[in-house]
Amino acid sequence: MYRIIFIVFVKLILLLGLFNSTIASSCGIQSIKPIINQPRFLNADQSVANSWPWTVAIFYQENNENFYVCSGSLVSTQHVLTTAQCTKKLPRNGNIFVNAGSHYLTQINNLKNRRYVSIIHQHHNLNQHENDIALLKLSHPFNLNYKIQTICLPAFKDIDLVYGKNLVVTGWGSTNGKRDPSAFSHSLQQTSVKLLNFFNNTVCKGYDLKMYCGVGMANSNPCYGDTGSGLMHEIKGRWYLYGMVSFSSAVIRNNQVICDSKSPAYFTMVPKHVEWIYSKMNLNLKVPYQKSNPKITPNPNSIQKYIINKNVFLAGLI
Repeated sequence: MYRIIFIVFVKLILLLGLFNSTIASSCGIQSIKPIINQPRFLNADQSVANSWPWTVAIFYQENNENFYVCSGSLVSTQHVLTTAQCTKKLPRNGNIFVNAGSHYLTQINNLKNRRYVSIIHQHHNLNQHENDIALLKLSHPFNLNYKIQTICLPAFKDIDLVYGKNLVVTGWGSTNGKRDPSAFSHSLQQTSVKLLNFFNNTVCKGYDLKMYCGVGMANSNPCYGDTGSGLMHEIKGRWYLYGMVSFSSAVIRNNQVICDSKSPAYFTMVPKHVEWIYSKMNLNLKVPYQKSNPKITPNPNSIQKYIINKNVFLAGLI
């Protein structure tokens, strides 16, 4: 009898070990804590080094040179979640790799922190903005440490849990609003974003149910090079990936397209796609739906701040 119990116990441990090699039980918990006061992208205030250990940079190699394309989030030891529009810009026959555990874009020579991409899963229906999502399978798993960690996926399908709340975005995108790789930040940036879905009838341009819509709290917003960057929410000490930078608002100044930091950016809603993500990871996990019914009560004195400039248009950030 004890022999049977022991065998079952060993099999259970092995099964849990196999599961945790994919979805880390320590997801969403950093060893180095971030400081979230008045961070911003465009003014180049950098995050605390290695305080967002699941944020990875995606590169491709060509003629012995490495080119940064976009960001992603490590959702398992062997999978990175990013946007489909990011993967569209990657060469089909090129060497594509992700770099983890680095605060600076130039820290890509440590091969221990590099994994090449073996499979790219794109959503089957990319004709709609709301399906801007892709999952990258890596050549082999990362070993987790204080610099490299996974972020948790939402535990529920409901998209409205974070309406009206302040979330955090990280990325290495443009710091001056211009579509120029030389303007990309060398260090990982962060900004706080207030979600404005259903704030009023105009601010989210009809995307309220399709994508998260938010504005940076310090006159900052995601910009060129930030595509795929994670939109994160903390719940009881763990960080969850609720969105990814898809596109943003832009204006024309001096004949140049410039990111508009005072108008909304738009984010893929990750809760809508959690079961799709698990299916591509070969995990048959069902995600419950739990209606949260948040009360969104905007301050009348702040509504003027979010009235859209008529000269603003929507732009991709690749």
